[in-house]
Amino acid sequence: MPRINYETKCSVKGCHKYEHAKQMCQAHYRKFMRDGNFEYKRRLNGEGDATDVHIRVAEKALGKRLPKGAVIHHIDEDHSNNAPANLVICPNQSYHMTIHNRMRKLNISFRR
Repeated sequence: MPRINYETKCSVKGCHKYEHAKQMCQAHYRKFMRDGNFEYKRRLNGEGDATDVHIRVAEKALGKRLPKGAVIHHIDEDHSNNAPANLVICPNQSYHMTIHNRMRKLNISFRR
């Protein structure tokens, strides 16, 4: 695990934390390793881009904003199918991955 460099700041614009690895702070480095980028999408008043449709649908079904860290799972694994009956609100990414792992072990797939 890389050590924090207290001489160099994170290279991400607006971040003032110290470098952890690859010229990024620990938070941006983890985000980069997980998602392939370090950009955070911010949504204001429920607005967002097309990739946030499933979040808005889940929030409407739930009747409030999603809890911090919640992740949406598409039952049929089709990310364009944002029907409320196709979405499961997972409390965190770990739970979401548990669903995928169990589907894989049970050989359940909706993909063609």
